[in-house]
Amino acid sequence: MNLGQRAFLAACLLAASAAACGPAAKPPPETAEPVTDHEEKIILPQGLVGVGFSGEDTAPTQTLTLAKALALKVKVDEAFEKDHTGEGHEQWFFHAFDATSLYFFVGRFHLKCTGMLGCMEYVVDTIYSVPRSDKSEAELGVEDTVGLWEEGIMGIRGGMSAEEVKAVLGKPESEDVLQYVGSFRYNYPQVSVTFLNNEVAFVHPIP
Repeated sequence: MNLGQRAFLAACLLAASAAACGPAAKPPPETAEPVTDHEEKIILPQGLVGVGFSGEDTAPTQTLTLAKALALKVKVDEAFEKDHTGEGHEQWFFHAFDATSLYFFVGRFHLKCTGMLGCMEYVVDTIYSVPRSDKSEAELGVEDTVGLWEEGIMGIRGGMSAEEVKAVLGKPESEDVLQYVGSFRYNYPQVSVTFLNNEVAFVHPIP
């Protein structure tokens, strides 16, 4: 991987955490009506703009206890801290959830070609299913993500369309176009809303 590709991947890893601000057309509600009866699996966006994933739809599922999942996550996270740009490095991802389970995978990085967009991917070999509970959500660090989809932030839930967001918050003062088709950010004074594949993926309240 050349220096340009390394810098691009590093920027992709940070893309989901960026937030900006600007005035909104109307103040948003403080809460959304909770939705906690997901029978179908909710597939989550990964937040790596311009980085693809392969094998998610075909990888087998293995059930892990919370203790084994935590041990695997620690192992992967520690290795990721040492190398997060080289070929074959691994990263832990929260993949999905439903009423009874949390789903994760370890992505193995692969550079398919020598360009930027479309050349980098994480290969998924196995999906790991962990029984869902308040404890597993907390210890695996996914409480906020599940909460965004089930309870929402300032009236906005994960998976909403741009039109649904504007119906709640009004027209954004500004919009940032990100590096990949369907990826953009709406900026309001109270919150920034990031869309991936034209759906809400992240909501960052402005302090």
